[in-house]
Amino acid sequence: MRPRLLSSFRKTKRSYHRVLLLLVVLALVATSALGDTRRRAVHRPSKQPLRTDYAVEVIRDVTYASVEGFDLKLNIVRPIGPTGKVPAILFLPKLILSEDSREYGIPRLEIFAQRGYFGISADVRRNAQFPAQIEDIKAAIRFLRANATAYGIDTSKIAAFGYYEGGYLVALAAASGNADQWNNSGGSQGFASNIQAVAPVGTYWDWFTFPSGCEGWATDAITRIMGCRPSQCPDLAREASIGTYATEETPPFFNIGSGNNYVAPGSNRRCDIEGSKNLHHQLISRGIESMFWEGPDCGGDSGNCLNNEKNLDRVRSFFDEVLGVTRAPDE
Repeated sequence: MRPRLLSSFRKTKRSYHRVLLLLVVLALVATSALGDTRRRAVHRPSKQPLRTDYAVEVIRDVTYASVEGFDLKLNIVRPIGPTGKVPAILFLPKLILSEDSREYGIPRLEIFAQRGYFGISADVRRNAQFPAQIEDIKAAIRFLRANATAYGIDTSKIAAFGYYEGGYLVALAAASGNADQWNNSGGSQGFASNIQAVAPVGTYWDWFTFPSGCEGWATDAITRIMGCRPSQCPDLAREASIGTYATEETPPFFNIGSGNNYVAPGSNRRCDIEGSKNLHHQLISRGIESMFWEGPDCGGDSGNCLNNEKNLDRVRSFFDEVLGVTRAPDE
């Protein structure tokens, strides 16, 4: 090969390698950027050791807010023995329970309290129109912060879980952060109402997009809360949608799809599973940390997913990780 031609060939080869290297670097940068949009790195609070065998105290009928002449009450389930501040957790079941929802939450919160969590199960205004219910949830969260010194609560480690309407409301509380429009009702004014983690069962991203055959089932709960179907009051439905508020500042979600042996298309359980899965994907696409777990067979009610210690420990492990809770060596 002639010297001039050989030199030209070598220059072309070097240029090719530079271009190839540049393309590799650009690909790595693009991949990194994509990862940032799909899963946000969440700051973990400082860790603290907690045991799993604390004795538990239950305090009933504590008034946390008075609204329109009606006292809203909560039950407290707390651990006896931890030194220092402990994480707090709020539980909310479905709102159509015939039994007292505060009592319904006690056995679930006892499992958390044994593991060092300060728990509350709160009443909300069931028969009022939205946004009354989310205002009450926000007031209950503010109550935790307002009484943090008295109860030994770490205000940087507050989480919530629930199912059906309760799951939706705690998810909305998480997504909306410290939104001013829902902090003007109830007690403990001046305290923040944001939380650091949430675990809803069978919850939907918004009230306009549903899995095939699921619109009727999915909108039953929000219709009771709003007093109208989303198609009849789209502005209110948009205000009530988790997707309206979710940003990169939204805390981590642990989305639970309520498993069931019968999960044919259009069945209630399949609707909840697909709704939770879609919520998970929507959160991830917006850079919000999210996990999805299709729970085991939960029977005829999504609340059954939160009826046993094994499933609740799965939720607790998620909260431990996000809130920075570590376990004492005896666990």
